[in-house]
Amino acid sequence: MLIVDDVKETRDKLKSIINDDDELTVAGEAANGLEAIEQYNRLAPDVVSMDINMPALDGIDATARITSIAQWKCVVIVSAQTDALYLQKAMVAGASEYLVLPVDPSEYAATLKRVARQKPTTPRIPPAPAP
Repeated sequence: MLIVDDVKETRDKLKSIINDDDELTVAGEAANGLEAIEQYNRLAPDVVSMDINMPALDGIDATARITSIAQWKCVVIVSAQTDALYLQKAMVAGASEYLVLPVDPSEYAATLKRVARQKPTTPRIPPAPAP
């Protein structure tokens, strides 16, 4: 999992929830959308937990860029924003889920696992038969 939020305390709380679950692992953190894209390219995490309002590049634009790279809906928006317009923009950008802070720890972990299970696998081509 890649945790993206400009508030360190929020990142730490989300990281704590992930670390308390045996099935989840934090691969990295980012404090803005530009860092999120860099970290996504470097770490290739299964899921990105993304805030919306951040400096440098907001979470909506970062989500659109990451999902275009990933080619699947690997972003879970986790934001204090409750306005339906943010939800709509997040979904159009390619987010898979939208959770409002403060998140319930069990709901957050379950959401991350559900999104990770949706990751497409690369089809394997069987080797050619020997002549």
